[in-house]
Amino acid sequence: MNQTDHIDEQLLLQYLLGNADIDQKQRIEEWLNKSDANRKLLDRLEVLWLETGRLDPPPVAVDTVEAWKRVAARLDEADRQRGKDFAGRIFRMQAIRWVTGIAAMLLIAFGAGGWPIR
Repeated sequence: MNQTDHIDEQLLLQYLLGNADIDQKQRIEEWLNKSDANRKLLDRLEVLWLETGRLDPPPVAVDTVEAWKRVAARLDEADRQRGKDFAGRIFRMQAIRWVTGIAAMLLIAFGAGGWPIR
């Protein structure tokens, strides 16, 4: 659509609502006859207008600040839980190292004591 095909969307809305006067209707009809793209634009606006009238119940306003607080709290809790899991794994790994180290020392001590030295 080039610049000369531009038409005010408010005028199109008035046309769709049936509130356009004779001069406005004539302007719109001339605009529609200029190109298929203009007709398609009006058709899309009409479909949009009809669909938005069908929203039942109307869209609910969302408190974005409160929603973000809830999301942030969930993320913080997940981070805390992940930190606990990580700390628990490190403790288990250290405990396993200590136990295996002690077991190795006991094997060496008892193993060496059981063999006769010549």
